[in-house]
Amino acid sequence: MRHGNRSALIVLAALFVAAPLAAQGKAQTDHSLLVGVYGGGYKPFMDLAGQTAYFTASHSWGATLGYEINQHWAVHGDFTYTRSEAQGNATFAGMPFDRYFYGAHAELAYAVGDWTPYLFFGGGAVTISEVGSDATLTSFTRPAAMFGAGTFCQLRGSNFGLFAEVKNLVYNWNEGGPNPAQWWIPTTGGQTYQIQGDMGQFNTMQWDFTYTLGLSYRIPLGARHAHTQGEE
Repeated sequence: MRHGNRSALIVLAALFVAAPLAAQGKAQTDHSLLVGVYGGGYKPFMDLAGQTAYFTASHSWGATLGYEINQHWAVHGDFTYTRSEAQGNATFAGMPFDRYFYGAHAELAYAVGDWTPYLFFGGGAVTISEVGSDATLTSFTRPAAMFGAGTFCQLRGSNFGLFAEVKNLVYNWNEGGPNPAQWWIPTTGGQTYQIQGDMGQFNTMQWDFTYTLGLSYRIPLGARHAHTQGEE
């Protein structure tokens, strides 16, 4: 089984195991802070140059700090970290790259029983750094759009909760390029001369996809209105 499929199955299995722990009666806080950490998988949707230059799938880790305005709307600040390796026809092929995504998003949620599905959209920036003493690219930062969806499950009798989400991060990569083209020109004397041609610079929109499972903690700030089974 491929690494990406294993990670997705682990995320789904953990959610179904946690489902019976969800509150049978949902408590809702008017205003609250939400602190969370998450981890899972990372996969680039777009290659740098067709299928000839690309990045490998890997893991992702992150943290979030949110403010719940009401039962439907919230705003979050996010940080996500990934490391993956460049492959194919690139001057930096075989080198690992760190990506640091940071930004903010608005979140729209609607509770369905013990689960609360949500959509989010926002933006920020990504800082990309080639790792190692043989690095050929200097670190660079680009604006990044963010959007995705998830679902949240509050644990019974606790301020802790579990959430799972998928996130798309979109930005422009315009650093580095393919390996130079090479030609060998023979001469009448039996020697050959090598000629290299610059193949230009990568300039492509990147769509990075993460799928994660997280643990959160809610800090109530406003009056709590609880509804449990048996209350009218």
